[in-house]
Amino acid sequence: MVDELVQRATEAGKIVSCRKTKELLIGAILKDLPQSVTLSGAPVERVMTFKLTGVHVTNDLKWSYQLYAMTSKISPCLYFLKQLKRSGAGPDDLLCLIHDLLFLPISTIESRIR
Repeated sequence: MVDELVQRATEAGKIVSCRKTKELLIGAILKDLPQSVTLSGAPVERVMTFKLTGVHVTNDLKWSYQLYAMTSKISPCLYFLKQLKRSGAGPDDLLCLIHDLLFLPISTIESRIR
């Protein structure tokens, strides 16, 4: 089945990279692990988590890793908000910053702070 997918990709002008391809097993299959998948004779790396369209997917389908990733990204900004509040920033300033934190990419917010 994997060889057929690689063949179709090749026919479509795509290159399947064994180095970038990962295997994630989910559910009851984890109790009795199947053979490792190979692409062109090279084994595909089996992972416990990966990022797909900005969401971290784990083999147990729990949200803990996603929440950890989100909080680690937002914690520097929250520290900044605490410092603003301590320095006497008004509610309008804080509300504007909270809006930016929720709806703008982190890189945009960091560039505004600097």
